[in-house]
Amino acid sequence: MASIECVANVLDLLVRSAPGFQGIEDFEKTVKAWVAILEPIPDDLLGKVVVLMGREGWEYQAFPKAGDLYQMALNLVDPEPLAEEAWLTIKQHSRYANTRSDNDNPVKLGGRTAEALRLMGGDRGWLEDELPFRRKEFLDVYAGLRKRQRQQAALALPEGNGKGLLTG
Repeated sequence: MASIECVANVLDLLVRSAPGFQGIEDFEKTVKAWVAILEPIPDDLLGKVVVLMGREGWEYQAFPKAGDLYQMALNLVDPEPLAEEAWLTIKQHSRYANTRSDNDNPVKLGGRTAEALRLMGGDRGWLEDELPFRRKEFLDVYAGLRKRQRQQAALALPEGNGKGLLTG
């Protein structure tokens, strides 16, 4: 899990690689705050995230927040497809939905993709001209599931997460 040493090194690297950034006013307090946020992320994954950010550049004009690194780390380890990739699978699945049973459909769904389609009521009876609306609905449902799964994972943190952050 994110150690004080790792987070201090991450912040140091980010400060040194951010052109024009003046530095962090209270480095020690910032490290403590970032450790509380990044605690569930293993040091090696956090190191990969900051290297990727340094190589690709982050998409923000301002200095990145700890939450940006947290989300990027989750993206790296999320086994589910991106929403647009999942939608393409749904489109393929829907082509067979009206002519075959779910067991006979050659396009198999799983995980978040299957759950999002289930929450939408399935894909039987979809018409071609409905697809733009179905796509928007699917992407919204899929994003909501992704957010909920991440929030549930964050709530399952070990007891004591952030302990001492607001004291001393």
